[in-house]
Amino acid sequence: MTAEVFPSYEAYSHGRADFLPRVPSHWEVIRTGALFREIVDTGHPDLELLSINRFLGITKQSETGRKTRASSDRSAYKRILPGDLGYNLMNAFMGSIGVSDQEGLLSPAYAVARSRREVEPGYFHYLYRTPLYQAQFARHSYGIMYERNRLYFDRFKTIPVLIPPLEEQQKIVIYLQARDGEIGRMLRNKRRLIDILNEQKQTIIHGAVTKGLKQDESLQSSGIDWLGDVPVRWEIRPLKYWAHINQLTLPENTPEEYRFRYIDIGSVGTRKLVREPEEMTFSEAPSRARRVIRQGDTILSTVRTYLRAVYFFREEVSNLVGSTGFAVLTPRRGVDPEFLSLVIQGNAFIDRVTASALGIAYPAIAESALGAFHISMPKEEGEQRQIVEWIAKELVPIEEALQKEQHEFELIREYRDRLISDVVTGQIDIRDLRPTNGKSIDRAQLSQEWAKTDYIDYLDEENGNNEHR
Repeated sequence: MTAEVFPSYEAYSHGRADFLPRVPSHWEVIRTGALFREIVDTGHPDLELLSINRFLGITKQSETGRKTRASSDRSAYKRILPGDLGYNLMNAFMGSIGVSDQEGLLSPAYAVARSRREVEPGYFHYLYRTPLYQAQFARHSYGIMYERNRLYFDRFKTIPVLIPPLEEQQKIVIYLQARDGEIGRMLRNKRRLIDILNEQKQTIIHGAVTKGLKQDESLQSSGIDWLGDVPVRWEIRPLKYWAHINQLTLPENTPEEYRFRYIDIGSVGTRKLVREPEEMTFSEAPSRARRVIRQGDTILSTVRTYLRAVYFFREEVSNLVGSTGFAVLTPRRGVDPEFLSLVIQGNAFIDRVTASALGIAYPAIAESALGAFHISMPKEEGEQRQIVEWIAKELVPIEEALQKEQHEFELIREYRDRLISDVVTGQIDIRDLRPTNGKSIDRAQLSQEWAKTDYIDYLDEENGNNEHR
């Protein structure tokens, strides 16, 4: 994107809150509790169930595309009205906060706040979702342990909040929604190109690991939908024939001081790590930290299978332990680790796992069911390795194009996030600015563009499409 030069305000003041940057002199800075009061309005069991997502904001549960659980007893569920602020007590620091545009019910795990005076709700939707405020939410949350910290309203209300004049709040929202729409279209175009490249990549891999490299290869029906026809020379066997499943496990009598690096399902995306493993001792680790992982292993999520968390450890690893939510697949003798991983990481195999999982809120697949899935492979490890090396060469130009497009995608997204943060904190004066396309702004249309922009990020994380990150 070309560099833009933005105007600043004429006058700023400093030191009005320890975490705030310079603040336009005519803006207010007051405690959140002086602007919002907590609302606990229960006894409306027939209202639509809503949820708060860190990308989508407040939405109907039925529209998230995810299966969720709700208590049959909704007597403690809280009513939220259009313009009210809602946030997840545990995940506000991750951005699970927003302003509702509809009436509905939030679970008791959420807080609801209503403005004491007339405001433009959209401004606070943007403001409270910035990294600046997410850091404050983390700072003011408390509980027995970090993972269970909560931002109760008695702490939330002490956080200073920036308040531009009402007319300026409205101009900020209109401007940001317009820019969000423009930038969102750029992001979606990049995403389409990335998706096309990834489809090409998967087509090459799938064809090679299921059909081989010989053009005149005699084929036979595998009897398996996702495999189709396979070379006559290859063997069709259950996965457990080709790989050990969860071969090594940390025993209960492991010394408490034993140190290892722990990897949970949240650390793994589709074919990549999204977070570095966390170092800890056995005494500090959760009870699910049991699966021993070694070089050449492939891990696959067997719980919450919709996350499509799968990863191959090509490089040497040491003292690495995974969650029991993973199946650790270790190739048997005569099986090339990378060939096996390419089969397991393929969309066709992952789709089969996801479709076979049982359960609604936390779909899972048993180790025995996973091991019974049939796959086809060459009998000779040398042929497996030949296919792996051919795939690597064929993917070079696609990988280079993917890297370029993904880098540009991240730059655009970072630009959008920085622009939002600078506008809502007053580092940029947008009062006299217009959208770059010069068109008039229709707020009803912009709200749809705004939602689509954030939905790009939601699809990345919630549907496991993390290879773009």
